Amino acid sequence: MQWNHDYLTARDDINDKNVVVMGRSIGTGVATYLAQNRRVSAVILSTPYDTLESVIQEKCPILPVSLIFSHKYDSIGRAPLIKQPLLVLVGGKDNIIPNWHSERLKEAWGGEVTYHKLPDEDHNTIDDVKDMNRIHVLSWKSAYKGIVPQNYLDELKEDFWAPAFEKRLSDEKNKWRCNEDDECICEIGGKQLTEVHYVYSL
Repeated sequence: MQWNHDYLTARDDINDKNVVVMGRSIGTGVATYLAQNRRVSAVILSTPYDTLESVIQEKCPILPVSLIFSHKYDSIGRAPLIKQPLLVLVGGKDNIIPNWHSERLKEAWGGEVTYHKLPDEDHNTIDDVKDMNRIHVLSWKSAYKGIVPQNYLDELKEDFWAPAFEKRLSDEKNKWRCNEDDECICEIGGKQLTEVHYVYSL
């Protein structure tokens, strides 16, 4: 993901002063790592955790997680060092990464935090806002090429996640607007960022 960031910010058509990093689920650990190690304007984390180790340990108490996994994805350890504003999106019915993991990360964050809970969503129905749907599909086609069957990726349409987004279109807290050039206007923690480009971690 650092390579993606460095490649994008080296382009002449990218404003490297307005880069937002976004992570979803397990990808929030990668996004947090990037936010600590690269210059970004803001961070968006959807269904994040404090550490991946704590999530797995909660599910499998007898498993010696610390001995098995060499990468801890220690987001909460990095959080105090990150001063950029953070938007956290969680599902109130998430039983894969229960909300308390996200809340611990929120409390440890070094910058301003906006925490938005969607009470009727679970881990697999919450997602980023509708205007990002197209880029979300393109991210899947890029990130999972060679991993997921190609015919499945080829069949993904740009409105694949649209039904989940439609019911949130009227939510006044939804403050993302993106155009076809992947340039966005967003507001996170009261700070408006224009001509925003973002790096997405699934």
